[in-house]
Formats: sequence, structure tokens, C-alpha cells
Amino acid sequence: MVEGPGATKNARNARKLVGCRLASIEGIDSVPVGARLAEVLCLGKEVWLIFASEAAAATGDDSDDVVDLCGGSDDDSVIDLCGSDDAPTPPPKQEHAVRVHFGMSGSLKVDAKTPGYGARALRCAFDGGRTLDVFNVGEYGGVHAARDVEKVREKVFTRTSLDVCSEAFDPAAAAARLARETSTVAVAVMNQGVSPGTGNIIKNEALHRARVAPDRKVGDLSEDEVKAVVRELRSYARAWLQGRRPPFLVYDKAACGDCGGTVSVSKGAATAGRVTFHCAACCAQTTSPRPQKRNAFDVLAQPPPKRPRTEPAPVRMRGHSCKKPLEKVKRVKKTNENEGRLFWSCGRRDCKAEFKWADESFPKCGCKKTSILRICKKTGPNAGRWFHACGQRKCSFFEWATREKLDAALGDQLRPLL
Repeated sequence: MVEGPGATKNARNARKLVGCRLASIEGIDSVPVGARLAEVLCLGKEVWLIFASEAAAATGDDSDDVVDLCGGSDDDSVIDLCGSDDAPTPPPKQEHAVRVHFGMSGSLKVDAKTPGYGARALRCAFDGGRTLDVFNVGEYGGVHAARDVEKVREKVFTRTSLDVCSEAFDPAAAAARLARETSTVAVAVMNQGVSPGTGNIIKNEALHRARVAPDRKVGDLSEDEVKAVVRELRSYARAWLQGRRPPFLVYDKAACGDCGGTVSVSKGAATAGRVTFHCAACCAQTTSPRPQKRNAFDVLAQPPPKRPRTEPAPVRMRGHSCKKPLEKVKRVKKTNENEGRLFWSCGRRDCKAEFKWADESFPKCGCKKTSILRICKKTGPNAGRWFHACGQRKCSFFEWATREKLDAALGDQLRPLL
């Protein structure tokens, strides 16, 4: 999901076109040609494009029957009751709002020379040849017309102090709003009315850094814990927005980046149906303080640690056209007979190599087909364990995967979100 930092960057990019006159628009029919982009608003994961056009003037053939009270007549006998001067009255403006949600991997491009990834959801062409395109919003996003522009402005104005990416973020207001929730903290921070801009990545990393387990109730948190959650949400989101996102410690990790312990994976009502990662050792039910950073003088007084020499990863595919293969494991997403299977792919652009399955050593199921590798997302002692199963529901094949065989087949490419 495109989270707050991505939406904020897209809004900043779109503001380059404020004042430009619309020449044509595709993807929505509520904005008339000739309108100007007057404003771009952003709140959390949402962006609104506000267009302004001149309202149609009322016309009629019965103008002789209208009494002119504002000095619009040439007749000297008409008394000007409004004290108007000769300056023409500017025509009224009519505003139109377009709401954009970028879904899982949408993007916004200004003056794009090459098409973006995925289907185009919106295209605005302006005078002078400038363009704005929105791509790949998917089923979780979309481009829609907002009926009431004033309600949009009111929503942005009243919640901008809660937006983790906003310059007007108020930590006290955000903590007070979070403390009113009665759900689990994982569900509460993902609520865009409570913490706009927080997505699944920010949620997982911030809760881990605040040392708060995601399945704890907000009402059970102390005041200091609530403040710590808000502080880490803001810190991670702002660092990401500034282009220096901290490395993942638990998100899509099998081992904790802090203590090296096992990262458990869960998905259920306690996490609003979103995949959640947390280290039970670090995020105990009774919150333990995170180790304090060492003083800068202590760090300078000690020699830097030596990095252990790592052996180069074995090359699994043949015929690489690139000089430095960067092999990764991917999963078949298309709906066909191979859906769910794992295969090797080179991360270098334009590299051509022979196709190779990564699951050839996996056990065969009762259908005589290669089994699908999955991870247990239920809460309990088996949470986070890998297992083999058949891709078809009619087959009841099941077998726990051993770490030794997975390491031999996939190396360090095994990730929970694979």
C-alpha cells in the first residue's frame, strides 16, 4: 500500500501544475475543460486535485422586465441603490474536487516522458503541453469525484494535526486521539481517522521501535507507551518522507534486526486482517525500554567493528547477460496451473537469463505436482513456521518445511511476504 510518505510526495509533485489550465481530461468526467488546477490537498494516503472553473452566467430574454438596482442601466432616471462603479464584476467560480487513492502501488507522474507501471487511471493535459498522469491504483485505490469541496477542506483542516507526514503534526493531539480508541493498537494506528498516513510498514516498524506488542489493547497502554507509539510513527514516517527510511527490523523479516530472535507473523481480527510482524522477545506484554544510543564520544573512542567476510551467493540461473547477477526469488502471481510456485529472477534491468524454478527440490503432493511453500499466519506456537501444501483445495497434502532444506534451496532469499 502506498503510505503517507508516498502520497505526500505525489501531492508535492502535483503542486507544480497549480495555475495551469486544463485542455483535456481522461478518467473522470466531472471536471470541465478549461478549468484551472487551483489547489492540491493531501491527508494521509489521500490526495485531492481542486479545479476551479467559471460558473455559467444566467441568461434570459426577459431582461426588460428586470429592475436594475445596481447602476447597470443607461437611463439617467434610474437611481443607483448599490453605489456600483464602472468596474465589471468578476464571474463566480465553481470548484471541482478529484480524490485520488493510490492503492497498493499507484503512482503520479508530472510531464512523464515514459508511461508508468500499470493501467492509467487519470490523465490531465494542460495548456502548454504539461501533463499529469495517475497509474496503477488497482482494486484498493481509485480516482473519484468529490461532491462537496468544502467538506474536503474541512476534513483536511481538522485532521492535519494527526497526519504523521504533515508539517502541522501535533504529537499531543495525536496521542490524545489514539488514547480514545478501544481496539488493539495495531488496528487503531491503521485507522486513517486516528493516524492518517500510517500504513502497514510504518505500523510494524513503529510498534517494534516503541516496544509495544501489536495485539495489546490501547486502553491497557500507559501514557508513556501511547506517547512512544506516536513518537515512533512520526519519526519513521518523516524519515521515509525525507528519503532516508530506516532499515526494516521486523517487517518481512524472519529474524529480528535488534535481538536476532524469531519474528512471528500473524493475520487476523486483532490486526484488522493485515499481515503483522513482531518480535515477542523485544515487544513483551510489559514494555521494556529500548537500549539507549551510545554517546558520540564513546563511539569515536572505539575502533569500528570489522565486517565478517561473506561468501558470494551461488549463481542459480544460467546465461546471465549482466556482469553482476542479482538473483531473487519471486512467486507466480498469475492465476494459472503454476500459481504460488517460486522461481528465480535477476534483479538487473534488461538481464536475460535462462528461466529456473526455485522449488524443484520441494516435495510432491498427492496430485504429483510440486507443493506450494506457505507460512503459518495464525496465532499460536506454530506462527511463522513454513509448510508445504497443494495449490488445489481438493488435495489435503501437508508437510512442515525444515530450515535446512529451505536454506539449501533458497539461501537468504526466504522472506515472510514472499
